[in-house]
Amino acid sequence: MTMPRWTRQDDFDVAVYAAAKKYAVEPALVKAVIAQESAFTPNAYRPEAPRPSLPPTSDFPSGGDASFGLMQLLSRTARALGFGGSVQGLFDPGINIDLGTRLLADNLRRSTGSVSDSVSAYNGGWRPSLGYGAVLPNGTYGNQAYVNAILKNLTYFREWESGKGG
Repeated sequence: MTMPRWTRQDDFDVAVYAAAKKYAVEPALVKAVIAQESAFTPNAYRPEAPRPSLPPTSDFPSGGDASFGLMQLLSRTARALGFGGSVQGLFDPGINIDLGTRLLADNLRRSTGSVSDSVSAYNGGWRPSLGYGAVLPNGTYGNQAYVNAILKNLTYFREWESGKGG
């Protein structure tokens, strides 16, 4: 078998498979998102600058938001999914993967199973007029490069999982 593309790509399999089963999402898709969002780095963090659409919250009193952990969940998204803990809890791989997979499952249901629509919305929210969650009139997504990267990762993880008997 070839070497893995990411050195930690199998380190979180217990959480990936549990969440995938719980929410009926293909494990390879969960791993494809993790690979793109954090390269399997559980303490990945990306701040979002304050702007009018991100008013102050208890987590971010000056406004803004941040993406946390393996699946780079925004704290506001995690809260909308029912997360009630400290934002530091979003670095926990089990919590992060569970919430991120739930978001993927919700997106898949909303898009009637379209992986491309679902991952576009995972990255940019459901803003079809901007090309997130639905294709633009020109037949592409507003975040087409992101969608392409996820689809490439998905192919890789489907092959990887079948090659190791998973």
